[in-house]
Amino acid sequence: MSSLEIQKNTTETNQPKTLKIEKNFVLSNDYCRFIDVDEEFAYVSNFGGQIFILPLETFTKESSQIIKAHTNYCFQVYKYKDMLVSCSGDSTVKVTDPNTKKCIRTFEVKSKFVFETLIVENRIFCCGRDNFIMCWNYETGKVIKKINTEVNFLSMTKPNDYIFISDTNGHVNVLDIEKYKILHRFKVHENDVQYIINKNNILYTIGDHKEKNIKSWDCTTYKELKPFIGHEKGQVVIKTKWNYLFSAGYDHTIKIWDLDTHECLFSVLTGGNIWCLDLNHKYIVAGYEKSVLKINIEDQLQTNSNNDFLKLKESQFQTDLIIHEIPVHESILKIRTGKSGYEVKKVLEKSFTKEEAEIFLEWIYGKNLNLKKIEKIANAFQIENIQKKSMQQDLMNAYNDEDSKDFYIVVKDLENEEYNEEDEEEEEEEEEIPVHKFILIAKCGLFRNFFENVKEETKKVQDYSGKSIETLELFIKFLYTSQIELTADDDPQLIIEELEDAHAYYQLNKFSNLDNILKKLKRQFNLN
Repeated sequence: MSSLEIQKNTTETNQPKTLKIEKNFVLSNDYCRFIDVDEEFAYVSNFGGQIFILPLETFTKESSQIIKAHTNYCFQVYKYKDMLVSCSGDSTVKVTDPNTKKCIRTFEVKSKFVFETLIVENRIFCCGRDNFIMCWNYETGKVIKKINTEVNFLSMTKPNDYIFISDTNGHVNVLDIEKYKILHRFKVHENDVQYIINKNNILYTIGDHKEKNIKSWDCTTYKELKPFIGHEKGQVVIKTKWNYLFSAGYDHTIKIWDLDTHECLFSVLTGGNIWCLDLNHKYIVAGYEKSVLKINIEDQLQTNSNNDFLKLKESQFQTDLIIHEIPVHESILKIRTGKSGYEVKKVLEKSFTKEEAEIFLEWIYGKNLNLKKIEKIANAFQIENIQKKSMQQDLMNAYNDEDSKDFYIVVKDLENEEYNEEDEEEEEEEEEIPVHKFILIAKCGLFRNFFENVKEETKKVQDYSGKSIETLELFIKFLYTSQIELTADDDPQLIIEELEDAHAYYQLNKFSNLDNILKKLKRQFNLN
């Protein structure tokens, strides 16, 4: 078997950089078909109808548990409400307790093959090879609707208020889940649409083994966007996480792409066809024919938007609180926990060790880590649903929380401004834009330099960029949300030009994706 390598593409030397690989081993006598990964385990189904539960840290066949879930191919398995949901070529969908290994519910589909299921609001949808879509109540097992169609279906995803379902005729079908009707179909590939997935209202699709490129589509307009080009053969599976797309298939590679630039960042050489993969904050787990492999990505991939804050933590610049001898920024503690710096300090120093506090503070600044490690601390601060709590969402909430902002950018109203000596001594119209100081330090080199050189404590800074108040407000919102939203009424051309200037003027950090967002906006408004 070929040795495994993970490489980073480099434009200067064109020589890949080798990164850390964990291990691989033969799992069973049957090919792996689907993988779902949580914080502790990988759940692997195979063509023999089995489900393997693999502990990620030990990751050996000896440490795995086996559930005989089906009598035929097990096409899909995933964790839902602490249960395992699986579907099969034996015409069933099953819900299995992974602790007792007992099946607690069976949905009879009466289809030759059930390829995929999707759970939405306590309803379970399934698609397969017999020209219909089934929907049940997940808790009672009662059939809600059988939707007859003219095509066989392969894959499902839910980007908005509808379910998108791919078929064997090259189309994606848009299903209204309230009316249970197909509202629209649009062509994405020539033949089978093997797999679809969505992120941020963009649909990513792969075709059969003949189609090399990964395509992307606007989920609202159904228009094709820029493809991902780089595979030598077709793919079998695609996944998204953070700001990356992961793809694998028939060319014996796993590729990792930047979702904004479409650049292939890493390539994993596997020596064989990859049939399935999934990942968490630390590992990619992939099904390599009859084997599984594990790739450590913890130190290589972090969310781009969080890197600024992790760098800020490392620099210890402008920290204003010490916890267990660890310098921190009080305002970011309040944003992430909802507690004052004093409250956080008191709890961490009284009830937790320095090592435990350090791990928790890494999460505070946006590091992707095993949330089991901070569960006790999260409970102490009454942080609910920590599995779903993200840095990005907390920053969006912080943007809307005017009371917590501790700094102001003072902007002169430049609209229709004309110089007049007689008005020189009159007070100029100014507006103050509130912001969190740590956001400016983390995101913008200009403000970081300002705070490094300012001699006295200040709560305000005068802006001399010459940009309009509207543009600066959009720019500040982008620092929090990584989003820019415009309409035709906003004068898109002027604002985009001003934002391009602002990118350079404020010295946005390299992890910013503003350039790519502005390119998308130019395409949206047909601007050169």
